[in-house]
Amino acid sequence: MQLRHRLSNTDRGGITVTSSTKAVEIVGVHKHFGAGAHKAVALDNINLDVRDNEFFTLLGPSGCGKTTLLRIIAGFESVSDGDVLLYGKRLAELAPNKRPINTVFQNYALFPHFSVAENVGFGLRMLGKSKSEIDDRVKEMLRLTQLQAMAERKPSQLSGGQQQRVALARALAPAPKLLLLDEPLSALDLKLRHQMRIELKQIQQETGITFVFVTHDQDEALSMSDRIAVMSAGKLQQVGTAEEIYEAPRNRFVADFIGETNLIDADIVGGTETHPRVRIAGGIEMDVAGVAGGARSACISIRPERITLSHDGRLPCVVDKLVYLGTDTHYHVRLGDGTPMIVRRQNGGSDATAFRPGDTAGVTFDPAAIKVLAS
Repeated sequence: MQLRHRLSNTDRGGITVTSSTKAVEIVGVHKHFGAGAHKAVALDNINLDVRDNEFFTLLGPSGCGKTTLLRIIAGFESVSDGDVLLYGKRLAELAPNKRPINTVFQNYALFPHFSVAENVGFGLRMLGKSKSEIDDRVKEMLRLTQLQAMAERKPSQLSGGQQQRVALARALAPAPKLLLLDEPLSALDLKLRHQMRIELKQIQQETGITFVFVTHDQDEALSMSDRIAVMSAGKLQQVGTAEEIYEAPRNRFVADFIGETNLIDADIVGGTETHPRVRIAGGIEMDVAGVAGGARSACISIRPERITLSHDGRLPCVVDKLVYLGTDTHYHVRLGDGTPMIVRRQNGGSDATAFRPGDTAGVTFDPAAIKVLAS
């Protein structure tokens, strides 16, 4: 079954869709609550595009503005300034129920007295679709979300993962131009969250519907997204693919928020603008990637998995503690000048070079693994 065939090029508001078509355009959006001394800025000049048929994620800590931005797109909040367009059409004048957008909420918001099939068909009934059309579409959605056997059950008879699938099927049934997902996996246990990540991405690809997903979970964002927008304190910090965000963070916040990293202060002692020469702990100097911007000092980022811990490493260290995580072990070490670092080593069946707290060792890393960060 290829549901994408149901969403032809003319189904996107009568425009021709290409791989570069902008599904959503956020243009200079500001949002504040209150006024005067009580004014709180939730969004500060947000500019970004979401492409057609893209799984796009808004990622950031609680209170960064990501859910506010999602609610503005849905129509549940208005902008203080700026504009939002869907396939080139302004949304400001459209009430939430008039926008070709559906939302999957964190709590799913299922109707407890309706069966699964009735929940999935609810939006279609509100649109005045015929019974035969509703029945066909409900069957299609239940098959897509693997809920055929649950059609007559009530939400209270379902697991959390099954309820999440019902909410997703209900939101997809009317074939919206855009689907918004507000932390829909946060209530699920870890193993089920991992499973649902795979299923969500597959469903998005099969339907061809543009997804905008909100989460504070870095692993969710990295594993599912075509592109990610990292937000902090109402501002957009960086937009890019998962690899771009992880491997080439633009600033200290992005490097620290996405995965684990070692942030170390360094002196810039030469080199070029794009490949400065830095001096770090122990007086070690090396040429690294990044933009110095004329500064004399910098913060550098080194991912734990890009560091080697051995008996003959270049920088002497002492192992303070280790954290065993099954697939790998994180070693917390201290360099000669007291600088702390985390080193990640994959666990093998028998590791004769394993270290214990109190052991002396050394760390080595490729200069290409070091990134100079903006403040």
